[in-house]
Amino acid sequence: ELAERAQQRLFAAGEVIVRQGDDAEELFVILEGETAIVLETGETEQEIAKLDAGKFFGEMALVTGEKRKATVRAATDCAVLVIDRSAFEAVLRRQPEVIEELSRVLAERQLKIDETHARMSGEERATVVQRESSQLLGKIKRLFKL
Repeated sequence: ELAERAQQRLFAAGEVIVRQGDDAEELFVILEGETAIVLETGETEQEIAKLDAGKFFGEMALVTGEKRKATVRAATDCAVLVIDRSAFEAVLRRQPEVIEELSRVLAERQLKIDETHARMSGEERATVVQRESSQLLGKIKRLFKL
């Protein structure tokens, strides 16, 4: 059902699929190729994972409405299936058990991000805090219409 409502997109090796900090309403399933998950901290980037065919990313931003927590770059030429929020919601309503698996994956990925942040220098941490603070400020202002 998701595949019927999804779009396929192609990315060349090295091309950014999603950028950390961007707004997001899409989930990506890798059909072919390999992606690199990268945390950007100021001037530096740190690869924290690689994902290949059959894996997915973008679920955190899709289900929470938060901005992208990491950049995802095509490590090789990639074909991905792009699923938008309305298609995803329709499936969740009919198959709520999907939420359990998704919550497990979200918790594992957040832990990996937290572990990477813990290894940062003070300056790198300050940059991340500033960026996250700015994003939260925007959310609060939108929520309270300020």
